[in-house]
Amino acid sequence: MRTIALASGKGGSGKTTLAIHLAEGLRRQGRRVLLVDLDPTGHATAWLLSLAGVDGKGTADALREDRIEDDHLRLVEGRDGLHILPATLALHSASKWIAGEPRPDEILRGLLHDTGERWDYAIVDCPPDIGSLTLNALCAADGVVAPVLPSVLALGGLRALEATIGKLQRRGGGQVARVLGYVLFAADPRENVTSEARELLRREAPEKLYRAEARVSTAAKVLPLRRETAWDEGADPRGAEDYPAILRETLARLEGGARLRKTKLL
Repeated sequence: MRTIALASGKGGSGKTTLAIHLAEGLRRQGRRVLLVDLDPTGHATAWLLSLAGVDGKGTADALREDRIEDDHLRLVEGRDGLHILPATLALHSASKWIAGEPRPDEILRGLLHDTGERWDYAIVDCPPDIGSLTLNALCAADGVVAPVLPSVLALGGLRALEATIGKLQRRGGGQVARVLGYVLFAADPRENVTSEARELLRREAPEKLYRAEARVSTAAKVLPLRRETAWDEGADPRGAEDYPAILRETLARLEGGARLRKTKLL
């Protein structure tokens, strides 16, 4: 199983949207996909399952019980092959007890390793902060995709993410994900800030900036309410063009199609 984490070190950057579209795109390719909702806000869970949240067990319980069982999972209705480990209220307090575990950053990695033959891909939607839950994702994933809004201030989250990964790598002792690249999210060609942010990223980290972008889209705003994705026919025509390109580039980078040299952001 290959694991891809969506992280940015900042909220509202498009992590959940990208996570869901990568998961659904892989499912449509015939892959068996597990979407892990590590964000206590539960936006991915609300999008795919219920805006009112879910009852029963979920991601927090799987982490605490150190295993993934059927009662932790939900099969997404109408999307055969896509399971989700949902965020429940228990995930809000997970960081407190995770800190007391012997190897607190490696719990998720163990869970995914033990169930690796059940799915082809795991997509992990991280919290906006770089706390214990995000550290678990970074230690479990093969690669990280970092969405970034076209704003100079949004680049601060990328700096924090890169610094954290660097610390984990220097600490050693296990797997640490590499950053596959940065995806410009909600890019609006009508606004100068989009081109300015794009050029800044090209200068500072040229090999990490995706060629594919997720353009701003009015239709995308209602997708969570309808439990739809841009892959669904007619739901978001602009996204239907953008997300296949992002998925193709992600898989190419994951499999080593892009040789990413070490770059310093800002």
